[in-house]
Amino acid sequence: MSRSFVADVVIDHAELPLTPTLRAVPEIAVTVESQPTQRESPSIFYSVTGDDFAKFESALEDDPTVTDWQTSITDDECRLYQIAPSANTKFTTPKIADLGIRVLSLESVDGRWHFQLQAPDRDALGDYWQYCRDEGVAFELEKIYSSGPQPRPTGSEPLEAQLTDRQLEVVDTVTRMGYYDQDGATAKAVADELDISPSTLSTHIRRIMATMFEYLSEDG
Repeated sequence: MSRSFVADVVIDHAELPLTPTLRAVPEIAVTVESQPTQRESPSIFYSVTGDDFAKFESALEDDPTVTDWQTSITDDECRLYQIAPSANTKFTTPKIADLGIRVLSLESVDGRWHFQLQAPDRDALGDYWQYCRDEGVAFELEKIYSSGPQPRPTGSEPLEAQLTDRQLEVVDTVTRMGYYDQDGATAKAVADELDISPSTLSTHIRRIMATMFEYLSEDG
């Protein structure tokens, strides 16, 4: 069995689908039943659970990421909605598909989107993180684990010891300059501070992320 990685990730951006509605009605639970894999997406099906569908539907009417919606299945506790996104809605699922990452689940948590992703390797997850950063999408890694058991030996080196001095300098600089923050420093500004090119910075960050994903995975 080939090794892969499963990651629990939370992303947030005002232009992600239904984000204004999720923020207005965070107590409603929304699960995506169909993920778009193309930039121009047709209607998407969402199952919605809660006790105030009127408030949810009112928020849909004011949601700039929505152009049209209708209910397909209804009952007292759960409804299935077919929702057409607006042209300016921001999707990350096409990039996920491009990277060969599989979406295991996609649901709302406290007004944000929670993904469970299965990636063929750590680089794919690192590339998705970098894509979100470039698009201004907040990215939070909650948990990562490997499907192929490879227990870390007792007494293995701490994460810092697995990074080179230059990589530690990059980590310190990007953190100090707020590169990971949505409104933080740009890649060019960080690269200038380190006296390297933005492409070299990107290479450093990808290698650091790969090491971090390896270290944080429960089985490897």
